[in-house]
Amino acid sequence: MKRSIFLLIGILLVSCGKETMTYDTNVSTPIVEGYLTTGASSLTVKVYSMESFDENNIALSKPVKNLELYINDIKLTETADGTYTLDSAGGMLNEGNTCNLRFEYNNKTITASTTMPAHPQNLQISNSDILLDSSGLYWGDSIPDVKITWNNTDNAYYQVYIWSLDNSESAPSFGSGRFGKMMMQPFQGNSYQLQRRDMMSTGRYVCYLYKINKDYVELYERISSSDLANPVSYITNGLGIFTGMSADTIPYRVDAISE
Repeated sequence: MKRSIFLLIGILLVSCGKETMTYDTNVSTPIVEGYLTTGASSLTVKVYSMESFDENNIALSKPVKNLELYINDIKLTETADGTYTLDSAGGMLNEGNTCNLRFEYNNKTITASTTMPAHPQNLQISNSDILLDSSGLYWGDSIPDVKITWNNTDNAYYQVYIWSLDNSESAPSFGSGRFGKMMMQPFQGNSYQLQRRDMMSTGRYVCYLYKINKDYVELYERISSSDLANPVSYITNGLGIFTGMSADTIPYRVDAISE
């Protein structure tokens, strides 16, 4: 169920990107999901079929199996149905490198390209030990003395995620829906003022700061509009997302003031 919900969102999200595609889009068009992280040693790309609905039939999205999928002419291994992995990227995902995706599907060549962004620089938090009264854990607006800052000399786009370590010790993956709270709109700033509603309880938290590419930004801008007709994409002969991003993290802790 969780994957189906994500795929449904994904289908809506693909109405974003560059100008309207000049090639045909139909139920045989594949949906690509690829989030590549700068500096990572491995990468994963998932491919799904498109869902279709009419008054008589419903075709649900399914993983697309048995593809020969390449990035920079290196073949990925299918580790699960429709999931293609390269365990040793060998520096492919270093800052500034370009990654080119390619595979054949339904007699068409599907391609996409992304450049790996630099890591966020000088990520800091003004106060890593936050004390709040019990009533302030759930209500109120900003916390005046707690700000997360970073350098943004190139006017790049960023997105902030807040994760409670007390929910799980494992690091969540981008796009998995496992984050405790997400700042939905990417922005070109250099700071984020923590809000009381970011912390639903006392405990340990991590702020994930993602530096993201413009194609992902347009994905959000498009889904926030009311025009979801005429799907567009950065993927030639396909839909979805194939993008690079980089990340840094900073921890903090929230405690309640004893009365």
